[in-house]
Amino acid sequence: MTEATKITTLDNGPFLVAGSVLLTDAEGNQFHAERETIALCRCGASYG
Repeated sequence: MTEATKITTLDNGPFLVAGSVLLTDAEGNQFHAERETIALCRCGASYG
């Protein structure tokens, strides 16, 4: 059985995402995360 992706929120910090992740940007481009754990900002100040 494949282990589930886990998302952890940090107080005043990013979402930590552990496990298999496929990211899609605003233009529809897809990227497979190459690390076991990635951090996603949730402050709203990031612009692409």
